Amino acid sequence: MLAFECLNYERKDATCYLTLNRPDKLNALNAQLLGELRDALEIIELDPEIRVVILTGAGRAFSAGFDLDRGSGGVPPQGDEPDVRRRHLKSHIDTFMMVWNLSKPVIAAVNGFALAGACELVQICDIKIASDRAVLGEPEIRAGVGPPLLITPFSVGLARSKELLLTGDTIDAHEAARIGMVSRVVPHDDLMAECEKVARKISLLSPTGVKMTKISVEIRVVILTGAGRAFSAGFDLDRGSGGVPPQGDEPDVRRRHLKSHIDTFMMVWNLSKPVIAAVNGFALAGACELVQICDIKIASDRAVLGEPEIRAGVGPPLLITPFSVGLARSKELLLTGDTIDAHEAARIGMVSRVVPHDDLMAECEKVARKISLLSPTGVKMTKISVNRALEGMGFLSAINHNLELMTHFDITSDPEQDEFNTISHEQGLRAALNWRDARFKDLSFNIPSTMSF
Repeated sequence: MLAFECLNYERKDATCYLTLNRPDKLNALNAQLLGELRDALEIIELDPEIRVVILTGAGRAFSAGFDLDRGSGGVPPQGDEPDVRRRHLKSHIDTFMMVWNLSKPVIAAVNGFALAGACELVQICDIKIASDRAVLGEPEIRAGVGPPLLITPFSVGLARSKELLLTGDTIDAHEAARIGMVSRVVPHDDLMAECEKVARKISLLSPTGVKMTKISVEIRVVILTGAGRAFSAGFDLDRGSGGVPPQGDEPDVRRRHLKSHIDTFMMVWNLSKPVIAAVNGFALAGACELVQICDIKIASDRAVLGEPEIRAGVGPPLLITPFSVGLARSKELLLTGDTIDAHEAARIGMVSRVVPHDDLMAECEKVARKISLLSPTGVKMTKISVNRALEGMGFLSAINHNLELMTHFDITSDPEQDEFNTISHEQGLRAALNWRDARFKDLSFNIPSTMSF
């Protein structure tokens, strides 16, 4: 057992027990206890043998919240400058977020009072099991302050959280379970046994699977972008790369190959979390479709988009562009292979808007923060509803029909495709791309010769 003064740290098999240990102060959170909690969490993160954590309190309280003694470090001293107070409050928030960001699940064993900041500490844990003697709430407002983390609206919803936060009322364990603040309530004497049972279940699972599941539950929004000067140039045309199927494959093999690409893109479509495409440069061919399958598309003023596949004798595998920009504009783009700059893409609705290149990630992060403050259920249902509307217009049927067409098209001899493939095979992909681009050099085809699709 590690020697802390205000925190008991004990490991049994794959479970680590952390016990807030200031029972004479109802385990009030002072600077020393918070510092020891940070140290313990750092140790746990680095210990591969620890699979799960149980967090509880000594005596009759989980914790009464931040220590109100001005000299304890639980609350900032009166009269401090705003920057000093901000740093003080941020240190508390950062400590709680270490629980949130820990790669191992944390089970809160709520053995008694869990008030104010400690109520937020309970809610930041992954699984919350309460004794039937537990009392929870955030009475800070009765002392003229508010909660530092403000997790309660996300935990129990707007209506219930506003009543609790604006009145300072406390609730018993059964009411906390009813509104979703804790998972369930067990008899007081069974609390640790129940938490250990859950911990054993988790310890038998794949650590990687547990870690990824915890991360996935916490992620509210995804930003997808590319490194360097391109979002992506599209599928790799090297026949051995897996980007395009090898020549001569049987139709069923080619169909499976194309369908695997379509299925990958549709994972973005079906993801329950919104995906923001930060289009930082070239987004061509399949990558242009990947941008369009995202939920929100924000482009750098350096971005170039288009689907030039037809210039190598093939077509788009997903065929989302007609649903994205309409029939007239999509047909011109798809039948000519032209590319467009970011402003034209925004004008026709291929992207939402254009921002200066250096502001791209900041703008995407601003949108992501807005979404992360909303109800996850509401966001999920809104995305599903909008997607279902498009599917009702024939989007999925179009994908399936296009898959069959592309399978046939790819095995049908075509002079342009044959020439492109021959040059690529004999002289290399770069020579084939140069041959392709040279044919359109006087026709405003604005992909540089250094780019493929």
